[in-house]
Amino acid sequence: MEQLHKLNNYAFTEPVVTYDRDCRLEVFTIASDKTLRNVHQTAPNNGWSIWESFGGNLAFHLPAVGHNADGGLEVFALSERGDLQHISQLASCCKSFALGNPIILES
Repeated sequence: MEQLHKLNNYAFTEPVVTYDRDCRLEVFTIASDKTLRNVHQTAPNNGWSIWESFGGNLAFHLPAVGHNADGGLEVFALSERGDLQHISQLASCCKSFALGNPIILES
């Protein structure tokens, strides 16, 4: 099991940190309630938003975060069933994400 951290009565995996289109830091983690959580800077080098939950029934492992061609974030995490789940940052708004369909991995 990954190392756990406590915040607001939830345990979290190690945080994954990246930056978004406008150079604000974004932090993603899986909480002990099996949801993907995110907090971001309100402006570059400024304060922080409140924690947001993207839901899910996720395995307690580190999420992975990457940048797509337009600079938006793509976040990937495993469900408890082993499906690869993802969310995509919408191009029209820096802080909005769309939940994607499970990615089916062929064996």
